[in-house]
Amino acid sequence: MVIEDKDIIFVTDTIFTKWIDYQKKIINNFFPESRHVIIDGTKRWPECWFDWIDIVKSSGCKWYVHIEEDCFIEDKDSIIEAIEKMEKEEIAVMGTADGYQPYRGGNPLTMTPFFLIGRTLDLQDIDINLKDLTFRMNPDGTWSNSLGIEYKDSYSEGFNYPYEKIGNDGKMCKGDIEPFYALFWKIHEKKKKLHYFYPNFGDDLKSLNPSLSKGSTPMAVHMFYTRIWESNMDVHGLPNVERYRRLESYLLNKHKFLSN
Repeated sequence: MVIEDKDIIFVTDTIFTKWIDYQKKIINNFFPESRHVIIDGTKRWPECWFDWIDIVKSSGCKWYVHIEEDCFIEDKDSIIEAIEKMEKEEIAVMGTADGYQPYRGGNPLTMTPFFLIGRTLDLQDIDINLKDLTFRMNPDGTWSNSLGIEYKDSYSEGFNYPYEKIGNDGKMCKGDIEPFYALFWKIHEKKKKLHYFYPNFGDDLKSLNPSLSKGSTPMAVHMFYTRIWESNMDVHGLPNVERYRRLESYLLNKHKFLSN
């Protein structure tokens, strides 16, 4: 099986920080024949998060990569390897669990969407238009949606997280702490297969760098806290602005074309 760039579509929902320009150039360098769609994340939040799904479904591409603007591809071969595994094992989505990792303590049955790889075929099987959802935040900080899509205990049956559990104390978080959980509950409802990336912690940038498995090459570098990238907020012992200063230096050093 040959994976061609034209069969992969990248989608980024963005608040249009300077980092989206770096990301676009890096994606184009690694995947020059792939389409990259930019979604305006500054309006209609959180409903706008789901806008990319219809675009992917009508794209004609076999695979999609949902990548947030503070996430930067590191290695094309690892991404291709992931897609090959996905096709061979009929995996619907790959991503980093929203729990059991240094940054997130959510439900590990779902995935943090900063870097998701998925099969378009499995999105086609979702029988409702997620773009029509509306959301409200509950007093406890969790989210509810207009169609009542929510966690069910049956979704966790047989769940076995493949790596060491960091955070969460091994507990299952049942509340929807993010609106995007609705997508994953529909995937679980359809009994689609998921694969979890290993959440490597990058000490220099205090980043989360997902790899296909523990010990394999990271596919991307993800920073978190882009909205306040110029702040001095402490992030694992480093001011956030210093993290991003180091990131910029790293990217310019690694990708010489970014300086042009």
